[in-house]
Amino acid sequence: MSTALAAMGYAALGGKRTFTSRPRIVADHYEVLSEPRSAERGRDPLVRLSLASPDL
Repeated sequence: MSTALAAMGYAALGGKRTFTSRPRIVADHYEVLSEPRSAERGRDPLVRLSLASPDL
């Protein structure tokens, strides 16, 4: 039954689609939580990545 309703709606619009695309959501920053004793080991790779990628 829902297929028939969808087909009727599609036909009523002259074969045009009714959806619109939306831009993807991209974070502008991240927060990383860790134990204080592990912070330095986690920070080093992140710093290297940010220096290698100027867009970040």
